[in-house]
Amino acid sequence: MNFIKKLFSSSEVVKDISTGVDKAFYTEQEKAGGFAMLLKLYEPFKIAQRIVLLLVGVPYMLMWSATGVKVLLGYNIDDEIIFLSGPVGTIFLTIAIFYYGGGALEGVVNRLKGDKK
Repeated sequence: MNFIKKLFSSSEVVKDISTGVDKAFYTEQEKAGGFAMLLKLYEPFKIAQRIVLLLVGVPYMLMWSATGVKVLLGYNIDDEIIFLSGPVGTIFLTIAIFYYGGGALEGVVNRLKGDKK
C-alpha cells in the first residue's frame, strides 16, 4: 500500500520536476563554476605538455645547433638535415602542436565568438 501511495504522491513529483527544470538551464554563475572546475582538471595535462616539450624540444634544438656548427666548419650535413627534418622533425612538430595547439585553438574559438581577451 505504501508503494501505491508513493507512486501517486504529488509532492515528490513536483519537487523532482522542478529540480530537473532547474538543472536544464545554466546561469552565468554555474557556467563560471563549471569553467573553474574544468581549469583545475586541466592542470595535470598542462604539466604533461611542458614536460614532453622539454624532453623532446631541448635535444632537438641542440641537434639543429650542432648541425649549424658543422655547416660553419664546412662539413657535409645532408644526412643530418634529412634526419632532423624527416622522422625526428615530424615527432617534434607533433609535440609542438600538442603543446601550443590548445591555446591557439582556444584563441581562434574566442575570436570567432567575438570575445576579446
